Amino acid sequence: MFLAAVVLVGCGSGEPEFHQLRGNATFDGKPIVYGTIEFIPDKGLQGPAGNADIVDGVYDTSAAGGKGLSKGPHIARITFFAEKLPPTNDDETVTVKGPLPIAIGFPIEVTVDGPTLDLAVPANAKGFDMFKGASHGRRSNET
Repeated sequence: MFLAAVVLVGCGSGEPEFHQLRGNATFDGKPIVYGTIEFIPDKGLQGPAGNADIVDGVYDTSAAGGKGLSKGPHIARITFFAEKLPPTNDDETVTVKGPLPIAIGFPIEVTVDGPTLDLAVPANAKGFDMFKGASHGRRSNET
């Protein structure tokens, strides 16, 4: 009986823990008007990726549409716009034009170790497109 109790206490669920994260997101020192952010586990980290919308310079993985993430090293991929996207339209015959993104999937190396993390996207991110083989590489958000 004692051995069974020790085995049960020593075994976790095996599922990674989800943590919520929030913070400010700026581009060239100004709040990002609208965008999305993905947190991709990095450097061998095993755990869930996370995501959140950026609205008026703030993101929160616990907000609608967001997803918590694991603690540790991540690549934050940020896609952002100079203005908010237009509302969706259920009428498929209507063409809705949205703003062009300032950057698509700009990568920043971050370490998630608490409930808040501010992200500063540098001015040279403008025009970055992760799908076009841009050569900016990874950036660190640590100062």
